[in-house]
Amino acid sequence: MPAVPPVPPGLYAITGARFELTWGKCLRHSVPVEAATPESAWEGLQRLGWTPYKMYALCPTCAKDPPDVDKDAAEAKRARKRR
Repeated sequence: MPAVPPVPPGLYAITGARFELTWGKCLRHSVPVEAATPESAWEGLQRLGWTPYKMYALCPTCAKDPPDVDKDAAEAKRARKRR
């Protein structure tokens, strides 16, 4: 498994010294976090429940049910059969 980067993609600066993170699967946004650097913002978001996942960060909701490629493929197959 590749190492988790110090700052995951999706973390971006917003007005002032605040940062926000977006998780690519559910497109959930984090609460804005005040921090001097992106690294300290990521540390603050981890305290709020965001967790590292491969090269990305999982939102607290998705962390309860982490992505599973096999499970997602089975759900997609069932969805195609229902049509």
